[in-house]
Amino acid sequence: MSNIGIKTVGRSLLFPTVLFCWVVRLQSADLWSELFSDLFGFPEVTVIRFCDFQQTTPVFDLTATCDDLFTKKITRRDVLGINGYQTRFALNYPKRFRERQHLARLELADDAYRFTNRRDLTMLSAQVPVYLNEYRLQWATTTGKGLFGIGGTGWRAATVFDLRIKRFPTSPDLAMNLFFLDHLPGTFGDELHHHLDLNRQMLLLWGSTPIVDHGRFGLAVTLARLTQAWAIRYTNQNNYAALNGRRRLDVPADGTTQLVKLWWENPGDRAQISLTFYRNRYALETANHPPGMIDYASLGFLDWSRIGVRLDGYWRRERWRLQGGLSCAKYDLDFEVNTPVLGLMGGILPIAHSMEGDFKRGGSFGQQAAAQTTFRWLNCEHTPSLQFSHTTYRLWIRGEAHLEFGLYSRPLDYPFDYELYLLNCDWHAERRFGRWTIAYTFRQLLPYGRRLDASPLQFFERRPDLRYQYRGGQSHQLALSYKL
Repeated sequence: MSNIGIKTVGRSLLFPTVLFCWVVRLQSADLWSELFSDLFGFPEVTVIRFCDFQQTTPVFDLTATCDDLFTKKITRRDVLGINGYQTRFALNYPKRFRERQHLARLELADDAYRFTNRRDLTMLSAQVPVYLNEYRLQWATTTGKGLFGIGGTGWRAATVFDLRIKRFPTSPDLAMNLFFLDHLPGTFGDELHHHLDLNRQMLLLWGSTPIVDHGRFGLAVTLARLTQAWAIRYTNQNNYAALNGRRRLDVPADGTTQLVKLWWENPGDRAQISLTFYRNRYALETANHPPGMIDYASLGFLDWSRIGVRLDGYWRRERWRLQGGLSCAKYDLDFEVNTPVLGLMGGILPIAHSMEGDFKRGGSFGQQAAAQTTFRWLNCEHTPSLQFSHTTYRLWIRGEAHLEFGLYSRPLDYPFDYELYLLNCDWHAERRFGRWTIAYTFRQLLPYGRRLDASPLQFFERRPDLRYQYRGGQSHQLALSYKL
């Protein structure tokens, strides 16, 4: 909206290895690849299938994972880091009762992640610990022909942190400073205390049936809901005495996901083709809790939605597995942001500004290809795999600022075209010792992103006199399995 904060950068940028704020999928190391699949327009759903009933012995797994997700260096100095650890317990329990076969899966996980950018050259810095507890439960039954299953997933993520404001924005426009920017330090202070709590629950129903001698047809339906409780506390010390003191801003949100997957697989699970329809919505509100009629009750809202379709399939032959897919999606976004009353001008007139925007013509188109093989070497079974993903986003961003006291900000009406690449390299090795199996998995995610449009709208800053380095996307996992 305004010229403040809009700075020129290079046209090619490394996309961060992990989107830390994509909190709706903050989970295990294996699911970081699922997070990126969702971002690229390839949401995944995993269910108990008919071929899984070949397992007749209960198995439990204990897994420990270390994630080196993202590190940013400036002139050989670590300035930003994201890393995490996870412990996961899983139990697969097959059981035959009367004429039916049953298979149950239970997973429990405890995660801890940490984000810090205290040394980064940014206006905002924080050290954010995130703790997550997750459960997954699935049950399926079959008579040898038809299959029916039901499952549920739930997780809770919580964090408490302080956001430090190292410097506030300024403008070469003296009026913009006088009637707007100079009032920000007194209104918010230099530290904001955050308490964020996220809860997600998901219900999954699925089934499949044979089609004569032509394989099986399956259907899966997923319904999920995310709730957010976010409280921000800060100290107001501006020149409006009635607003001074400790203030609180609540940011509740509600998100929903609906997914329907249809698939066909040939006998022996040698090939499969699937079609997935998905829809996501995330709505955010604000509650400012003013001390009276002297301030806004709400500081804005955000409403984001996505609807898309995914077509993919795989082909399996001997030790090889090849996979490919296409996806397309449509995006909508509406938002409005209001400042609280920032103070009084001349001791009489309240100072407040607002901004609104949207993109209504947003869409994406993605492609994905993967290959996997299995072989034995040094008494171990090795399974390397490689997956390539590419998605192009074409958005049109519009926005307008409503400023008081004669201030003017140029409206936004620009394209924002971006393409993302991701190379997912995975190596799994395991060795069996009787009933025991020990396995190690190494994963390397290599993401890259770049702007395609020529609009002046920019979101990143890189100083030409500094050297930037990036590392991350690695995951190390050690698993121990036992057949009961």
